[in-house]
Amino acid sequence: LVVSVELPSLQLQLAEPSYWELVSAAQFGDGAAAAIVSSDDRGPEVIGTESILLPEQEEGGRVIACESGLRLIASSGLPRLIRSRVRDLVESFAGTHGVDPSVLAFVVAHPRGAAVLDAVADGLSMDRSKLHASYEAWARTGNMISASIYRALSELVRLDPPREGDLGMALAFGTGVACEMTLLRWRSAPEVAVA
Repeated sequence: LVVSVELPSLQLQLAEPSYWELVSAAQFGDGAAAAIVSSDDRGPEVIGTESILLPEQEEGGRVIACESGLRLIASSGLPRLIRSRVRDLVESFAGTHGVDPSVLAFVVAHPRGAAVLDAVADGLSMDRSKLHASYEAWARTGNMISASIYRALSELVRLDPPREGDLGMALAFGTGVACEMTLLRWRSAPEVAVA
């Protein structure tokens, strides 16, 4: 069982909140999600994963420790960074596994926000409809940090499950700037419960 729980509301500095901290508190919601990972040939098959820490920390925002706890220092540069880097990152990762990114039947991007999803689509030169599950997760539940990728995958199953054997990718960018990628081969997925 892989569980994700993040509580960004705990980062809000109530004594002296900055404008950007209030904006961030409105953008990020507390969230929890879980998935069962097994070898029983049900659900999407994980072909490979990769985590990359990009050097452009200032463009993705950062979290700093202070006397009263953690403070989120937001940045508006993440969409620009994604737009300029995502193609090379995806091509390199997919190529490592002998996959041409143009054959990917689906892409599930972390629904951090519409601007980030637009940047993924633009950077990969793909029609936004290919990211429909991510846009739907954003519209329905907003950004619940890491739990949001689970929500986007559940929207993919609910809206338009890929065909057996289809190759796809899950992709996320986070503060730091971290890039997380998972290459998937679709298999019949069990029912997904969303609360």
